[in-house]
Parts: sequence; C-alpha cells; structure tokens
Amino acid sequence: MAALSKIELEDALKVLDSLEAQDIFPSKSRWLITGASGFLGSQFLNVLRVAKERGLNCEVVAIDSNIRGDYREWYFDDCEFLEFDITNPWPDLGSFTHILHLASIASPIYYRQFPLETLHSNYEGTKNALEAARTQEARLLLMSSSEIYGDPTLENIPTTENYRGNVSSIGPRACYDEGKRVMETLAWIYSDKYDMNISIARPFNFYGPGMRLDDGRVLPDMFNSIIAGNDIILYSDGKPTRSFCYVSDAIQGLFTMVLSKQNWKLYNVGNPASEISMLDLALTVAREANVLGWESSVKFEISEEPNYLINNPQRRVPDTTLIKGEIAWEAKIDLPL
Repeated sequence: MAALSKIELEDALKVLDSLEAQDIFPSKSRWLITGASGFLGSQFLNVLRVAKERGLNCEVVAIDSNIRGDYREWYFDDCEFLEFDITNPWPDLGSFTHILHLASIASPIYYRQFPLETLHSNYEGTKNALEAARTQEARLLLMSSSEIYGDPTLENIPTTENYRGNVSSIGPRACYDEGKRVMETLAWIYSDKYDMNISIARPFNFYGPGMRLDDGRVLPDMFNSIIAGNDIILYSDGKPTRSFCYVSDAIQGLFTMVLSKQNWKLYNVGNPASEISMLDLALTVAREANVLGWESSVKFEISEEPNYLINNPQRRVPDTTLIKGEIAWEAKIDLPL
C-alpha cells in the first residue's frame, strides 16, 4: 500500500470533513469503483481510505482492466481489487450501496490509440453498471465528459447542461465524444424506466496530485517535459482555452452528487473562473518551473500526428448554475496564475 503524500492526505480529509459537515456520508456503505486505477479513481479511494481510518463502516471493491498498466499498489490494504474488463459479464461481487462508474480511456493520446475499446467500454461497460445498480438498488455515479458539447458556439459559452452540442460523429475524437453521449442516453432510459438514483457528471479539466506523468493530458505533458529537461511544446497556436478545476473541489462535488437523495442529476462539474489559453497555461507552468530551478521555455511545433487538431474545441467553459442551485456545490480553488 502506497502512503498518501501530505497534500493528498490533506485533500482527502478536507473532502471527508465537508461530507460529514453536510451529514450525508452514510453510516454503513459498500462501494464499487470501476476504472479505479485512473486519476479520479485514486482520488475517490483516498477519501474512502481516510473514512475507514476514521472508523466509518465502508467497504470498497475496486475494478480495473489495467489496460494502461498495473497500479494496484495505490490501493489501501482492505480494499478488494479485481483485474477485470467491465465490458464482459460481471462476476458476483455481492451487493453495493454505491457504484462509481469511472472506467473509460479519457486522454486523447490514448483514446485515439484505442478507439474501439473506448467506445465499447462506454456502451457495454455502462450498461453493465446500470444493470448492477438497478438490481441492487444502488446509487450510481457515471462520469460523462464536457467533450459531449463538442466545439460550442460563441453564444453557448459558458455552456449550460441543456446545450445539445456541436459534435462530429466521425473523426479521431468521435469514439470518446459519442461514447459519452450514448452513456448518457443509456442512463436516461434506465432512470426513466426504472426510477433509479443516477448521477451524471460532465467534468471540465480536473487536475491535481495523483495525475501520472504519462497521462497524456495537457498539464502532465507539460510537467513531463520540464522534468525531462525539455521545453514545453505547443502543437497548436496556443489560443484554445480550457477551464481547470482542482481535483479536491471536483471530488467533493461528485461525492455530494452520488450521496444526494434526488434521483436524476446531470451537472457540469468545473470551475468557470479558471479559464485559460493553452499558451498562457504553458507560460505559467514554465515560469513557475524556472522559479523552482527547472529551466524551460515554450515553443511551437507542428505535430507529427496528422489528426492532432481535428475537431479540437476552441473554448471550454462550464456554466455551473444548476449544480450550485440544486446541491449547493461550487469550486473554491482557482487555478494559480
């Protein structure tokens, strides 16, 4: 079992304290986490780990296919781990009170490499998770994506949950975008037909400790370049923007969603105050690295991958009015600039 870093422990305790202050963390629970070896899976595990250490009665079963490597050393000692492909029929794992369905390849560099696996996991894996939640009457959290909006038109930025999207069903990003859209459709059908407690989160660029350097997303890529002694390379003109949400804020919101008694919840989860262009982000990271003694600058290059910029959204900013109004959550930690 790997020890939590100081900041990971502080973040996990802060999330748990918030949930207990709201009096919504159950006195007894059994959790199933799919995709538990990923970035978000590790953050949920951290909170459940400190909950158990605090004496709360919660059991945890973690599932991951380990398609991107074996990270089971992250799991705490009495967390049951199963290496398993969730698109296959699920074995009998007992009953659960809460299911966190996180399994999906989320990094562009990897879903372009595994497009069929990405689409398959978002359909078959989600259907299996929905069936498990239905038969066990468990509360279910599904991780969708802000990618389902595609490239929003200017009048739809910040983007609300009722925006239908400007998305291409073909191209190198479509396996992920359309996979998440069909996930949401499946969830709506199950909720409408069976009156289930289902939460759907549309995350906007979560970041924080626990991200792997080989993650393939923008911030780990930048850090990886710096640690390797290289410059930060931008393969675009640097003008596209994203809104970044610190992971402890996000996890607190996601726990609040799945612990809420309200049956149908579909929310943007992000920080609209932390929109930044890729150029400004790269310059900020390089500047802070230089302060710490790492020499790095920002350079522009053309990617060797011909599909790199196809259907790449220009702006991504959430409207979080709905989640704030219905479950009183909003991000509190802004991106340090």
